[in-house]
Amino acid sequence: MSPLELGIELVAGLLAGVFAGVTGAGGGVLLVPILVWLGLPPLSATATSNVAISLSALSGTWTNLRRFALPWRRVLLLAIPAMLAAPLGVWLAHSIPAVALLLSFAGFNVIAAGLMQLRLRSEDRVDVGAGDSGSDLPPANAGAALATGFGGGTLAGLFGVGGGLIMVPFQTLLLSTPVRLASRISLAVVLFASMAAVAAHLGAGADIHWRTGLVIAVGGLAGAPIGARWLHRLTGRQSTRIIQATMLVVAGSFVARALL
Repeated sequence: MSPLELGIELVAGLLAGVFAGVTGAGGGVLLVPILVWLGLPPLSATATSNVAISLSALSGTWTNLRRFALPWRRVLLLAIPAMLAAPLGVWLAHSIPAVALLLSFAGFNVIAAGLMQLRLRSEDRVDVGAGDSGSDLPPANAGAALATGFGGGTLAGLFGVGGGLIMVPFQTLLLSTPVRLASRISLAVVLFASMAAVAAHLGAGADIHWRTGLVIAVGGLAGAPIGARWLHRLTGRQSTRIIQATMLVVAGSFVARALL
């Protein structure tokens, strides 16, 4: 590995870690395209991304735990279906052609960018500051919690994105969770979902680039605490706009790569 490649991978991990901490999205929306641009096949990029996401989510969650209370009952309520769904996403990823996986990832980004508008609208219904400690969260609807965790886990296995991109807006809209608290819960759930996805990829014989994943994870370990601290300096609207802009750029680049 050349010094240039090492530097690119470290910077990629740093950016993904910051992104994960700010958004609760796990960072895969940046990692997967970066890995593809570095030359990894889409399936290998997805599997390798989950390795790095697991460690960056661990770092960000640890930072959150040191500064804020984390409602573990809510985390586990979402994490259990997420871990059960991750192998389904992995099976889907292994079942479709590489070009279809690229186009599906691009389509997911476009849909998720629109879905994030729900995050903004939900701020009119859920006070972003109320209940931010998690001590007075309302009881969760079991069906909504199952759908949120299952959807996040499926996306973790299919696209290597962690699943936080839907878990944050679903929590705010369906589970009446303040936005910043939803981001912290989501990041903790991403940790479990990504580890389950790595195990499933291993079982399916995926070509996981462990060295690349670990190098990127080192950058992520440095970046996630920065992002977790920045989260509390940004409004929910600012955080959402960052996610949306990133997803639309990634979607355009993947369509171009798949069709050209």
